[in-house]
Amino acid sequence: LIGLLSGIIFIATLVVWFIPSQLCSGTQNSLVLSLLWASAVIAMGGVGYLCSRHTLSRIEQQRNQLEQQVQERTVELQDTLQELKRSYIEIERAHQEWEQAFDSIGDLVFLHDKQGAIQRANKAYITRTGANLSEILHKPYWEVFPRPEQCSEYDISKTDLPAGRDIRLTNGEVYRSRVYTVTNRDGTFRYALHILTDITERKKL
Repeated sequence: LIGLLSGIIFIATLVVWFIPSQLCSGTQNSLVLSLLWASAVIAMGGVGYLCSRHTLSRIEQQRNQLEQQVQERTVELQDTLQELKRSYIEIERAHQEWEQAFDSIGDLVFLHDKQGAIQRANKAYITRTGANLSEILHKPYWEVFPRPEQCSEYDISKTDLPAGRDIRLTNGEVYRSRVYTVTNRDGTFRYALHILTDITERKKL
């Protein structure tokens, strides 16, 4: 369309230049020349208008396409956000269920790192220590419970095994101590699960 209109303008310009040159000079020539120039100006104005309409149409089309892309991307991001929220809720729920199960165990259970520092403890262990969780976290468990001075038969330097060994306290309590190593997928140490089972009554039999 623009090419066609440009051709028309070119032809009109030639006509404006050629026709006056063939006419005699005088009033008639001036009138014809004025009309031809006016026609050329009008034609150029029309072409400019059509070009601007065409440009605006393209801009509008591109804007609509961009808006559609933005809307589609917004929907995708909203879906992703909702999925992340659902995943977070599931993870939080699983964590709470794990904590509830952990705290419901009657044995004294705690997790510690390679240095023996307590990372997590269930309610039974916390209650037996007589302290708050914040007071025992990151402390070596032998400084919390059972402490060496509380034991009559226990070498704290030895590493307990899953099969367990007995810890006899000076107050007569006896605990079966068992340790399970939990590893990462690559086999590296993650934490140790330490379980103390009260077997005092069993030992009295």
